[in-house]
Amino acid sequence: MAFPDTQVAAEVDLYLGDTLGWVNVLDAGDVRHSVADSGGGITITRGRPNEGREPDLTQCSLVLNNAGGRYSPRNPASPYYGLLGRNTPIRVRVGDLGAAGAVALSGPAKNPSAVTTPAHASLNTSGDLDIRMWVRLVRWATGDFFELVGRYWAVGTERAWYIDVDAAGRLGLTWSPDGSAAGRISRRALVPVPSVAGGALAVRATLTLATGVVRFYTAASLAGPWVQLGADSSPAGATSVAEAPTAGIELGSFGGLAAAPAAGELYGFELRIGGTLVASPDFTLMQPGQTSLTDAQGRPWSLNSSAVVIDRGARFYGEVSSWPSRWNLAGTDQWVPVDAAGITRRLSQSTAVTSPLRRTLSSIDPAGYLPLEEGTDATRPTPATARPTTATSSQVTYGEESGRLPGSRSVAKLTATSSITTTVTPRPGSSTYSLLVFIKLAQMPAGGDQTYLRVHWSGGTVARWDFQMSGGGYRWVGYDQGGDAVSDHNFNNADNPPDDWLMMYVEWSRSGDTITWQPWVANAGDPAFSTFSWTYTGTLGHPTRVEVVGNSDLQDALLSHLAVDNERIFLSADFAAISTAYAGEKAGERIVRVCGEAGIPITFWGAPDDTAACGPQPIVPLLDALRDAAAADGGILLDARGHRGLHYRTRTSLYNQTPIPLDYTHISAPFEPTDDDDATRNDITVSRPDGASSVAVQLDGPLSVLDPPAGVGRYTTSETLNVATDDQLPDLASWLLHLGTVDEARYPRIRLNLAAKTLAADQALTRQVVLSDTGDVASIDGLPAWLPPGPARVMVQGYTETIDGYDWSIVWNAAPSSPWGVAVVDGEQRVAADGSTLGADLTSSGTSLSLASTTENGPWTTDPTDFPLDIRVGGERVTLSAISGTSSPQTATISARGVNGIQRSWPAGTAVDVWQPAVSAL
Repeated sequence: MAFPDTQVAAEVDLYLGDTLGWVNVLDAGDVRHSVADSGGGITITRGRPNEGREPDLTQCSLVLNNAGGRYSPRNPASPYYGLLGRNTPIRVRVGDLGAAGAVALSGPAKNPSAVTTPAHASLNTSGDLDIRMWVRLVRWATGDFFELVGRYWAVGTERAWYIDVDAAGRLGLTWSPDGSAAGRISRRALVPVPSVAGGALAVRATLTLATGVVRFYTAASLAGPWVQLGADSSPAGATSVAEAPTAGIELGSFGGLAAAPAAGELYGFELRIGGTLVASPDFTLMQPGQTSLTDAQGRPWSLNSSAVVIDRGARFYGEVSSWPSRWNLAGTDQWVPVDAAGITRRLSQSTAVTSPLRRTLSSIDPAGYLPLEEGTDATRPTPATARPTTATSSQVTYGEESGRLPGSRSVAKLTATSSITTTVTPRPGSSTYSLLVFIKLAQMPAGGDQTYLRVHWSGGTVARWDFQMSGGGYRWVGYDQGGDAVSDHNFNNADNPPDDWLMMYVEWSRSGDTITWQPWVANAGDPAFSTFSWTYTGTLGHPTRVEVVGNSDLQDALLSHLAVDNERIFLSADFAAISTAYAGEKAGERIVRVCGEAGIPITFWGAPDDTAACGPQPIVPLLDALRDAAAADGGILLDARGHRGLHYRTRTSLYNQTPIPLDYTHISAPFEPTDDDDATRNDITVSRPDGASSVAVQLDGPLSVLDPPAGVGRYTTSETLNVATDDQLPDLASWLLHLGTVDEARYPRIRLNLAAKTLAADQALTRQVVLSDTGDVASIDGLPAWLPPGPARVMVQGYTETIDGYDWSIVWNAAPSSPWGVAVVDGEQRVAADGSTLGADLTSSGTSLSLASTTENGPWTTDPTDFPLDIRVGGERVTLSAISGTSSPQTATISARGVNGIQRSWPAGTAVDVWQPAVSAL
């Protein structure tokens, strides 16, 4: 990096319309340094001040030189007149980070992120195969299989090859000589992909066709050098790879496997066939907003809707909401202090309370839509369409909350003489139309067919559809202009009775002169639905008006959310979720869906599917709905740093991270340990909205509810978390108790001066520090003797960054990371030995010790395969090579003393435990 020998290569860009695009105002000399009388420099704050707090707004402050009124929005002499306004986009980048684009792979399993290129003759495997992919993943060993890249379509003979990763983090290459599933050949690495701080790694698989030998490699980037991962695979013999003539290449996720998509960031890919480079997309050159690129070989690559380009060189993306002009008394100096913020600031000002169903249905821009959620004084329904439509009603009571449909604020109550009419925005020419309505009768119909809904059409063979109910079932009749029935069908209502909330959904579609119409009927929350499909010959036309028609069966019936559109509104797989306000939906999937409905770009660190199950989506403003889901999962929702949107870090992504390896010499003041009760919580109550509650209390130990000095006294707190079931509450309470009873010093502020020689000398480490974000972990070794023994492992909760000429520093808000180290199979953690003590004094040079254990926990292990075993004696880390004896006290043989730098004598009765007690993940 050129810095610190030169000034930080920073950019401050304003987006000034499509013509000018991003304008670098720092290069124009308009961003002031702090030495200016007006003040200056760039200060960015991000994340949260400490663990347990909701993240603050991401903010960026700087000062612009306003000579001549350049940055006065209403100054017609400004070259930017008409281009500066409320919420003007702004970004801060650092060019020292180099090309820093990436594709965020964070879509849920139902819509996984993928980057694809179509089939091309150059991709056919006529020679040895060499596949390389550069990614940064949350983790390689996920406990499940996931996909990396494939030229593999699970149809016909379109299966060429793919690379996946198994539960233990081992790469696998699969290919098919004949393109069939039965003919597939697989080889897997014998060792897992190594975990590296920062997570970025290039992986490679090669296949030699003459021998069928597969080799796997890793490197820091696609530039190499490559290090072979384990030994060569066993030879498969002379082999080949199917041409798969219509199969393209898919990165991040591909069809045909029952495996999860990759979760992380994609930087680049290379494919060589017979030594010739045939594809090489470089995603580091992309910028946010782009959705495609063409590589050097002419292959076009496209991102699907879940893949988002991010800018890893960005330090801030946000908006400038105001442009306050300032000047000195003499009028010789003018400036504008800019306080920009991420989009969370704007979203927090949107206080409209919207029901989940209305939020979902409004997002598709329906041609006609009545939410029917009016207040009790309403006399007519209010259409919720982007284009004006009209609606009237008679004999309808609005604002009914008793028995309302889940996901609705209120519903409309009908009588036998009620009527509701709404126009539909004309959208002729579509090949598909659909209608959705929710209805609940007060009792089952007793008589014959009665019409309750009419849909009027224009320009088609059918001019009117009547929706009918009877004691025996549902019926739909389509009439032409003359009143003659064109299509008339029905089915039984036994499986989906109308005296419970019923979703009635009908689609009409055209193929030539064949019109297919298909009703789906389902009760709210029931994944089972009834459906049939019928056809008639003619033209389709388009709907123009919908009427609710009163009859005796509608007395005291409830009606909710009537929508019409010129495309499919829902997939049948969504019916149950929609009708229950998405109860049971994973938190990450809810965040993805709600952001999608609002048009907000969202990226993830962690898999959206690997999150907690939520209760019904609350009827609250948009940002509150997102935060409700994040709280249920226990992750971190904040403004995105690499694009103008939001970013969510899942709870599971915080577990067992490879830390950034720092030394005490890398740290600048302030670096002061704090032993206080700021985060102490030892009496936890967790409740669920309209559900049960669970309590967890720390009854013993130094942070227990016991009065001092046996404990610290009682620190109570309560949380209401919108999880799916009461069964989740005990584990949640225990987890929060675990987080609130961490018995170690905190380092609330850690300053890293990036201009300091010790950091500047290690560019790779400096890059890791700069790219660190909320939730990342660092380990600080080499602590001086007057501090608690290290290494100090901390989790970054947030930071303040200063960029000012030759000054570039980051101050982390930190908390202990130890509670996020959770037990995994064959991991370093061991079952805690609660209550164990020294059975006799241990001298400072002792080479064996006496272990006294409790009757409840039983004796310590004597299995030779469990050693070496690190234990904690008081504050000293001791390594044991063996334990003998089958009852307490046992004798332990010591192979190392003072592993953590502390070695002293300890009296009998000193507490003993494993060095890393096993903690179950939530």
